[in-house]
This record gives sequence, C-alpha cells and structure tokens, in this order.
Amino acid sequence: MLRLEESFAAPKSSRKAIALDEPTIDALADRIAASLDDKTKRPKK
Repeated sequence: MLRLEESFAAPKSSRKAIALDEPTIDALADRIAASLDDKTKRPKK
C-alpha cells in the first residue's frame, strides 16, 4: 500500500487512479479512530 504522503503528493489525475479497496479504507479508519481515542484518553501533563 502507498504511504499517505505519496498519494497526497501525486497529481490529482493519478490520485484518482489509486484505487483503495473498501476493507483497506475501513481498517485505516479504525486505526485512525483508535489512535485518536488513545490520545484523548491520555491524561494531560
């Protein structure tokens, strides 16, 4: 899988050509949500 920086750096035409299957997107979204939960649950110093 492409790193996110590479896909965002690509011109729009080739960015559209990068087809991520939905399970990959769902897994990525779950990982992002989990990391956000971790950050918000951490006590502030």
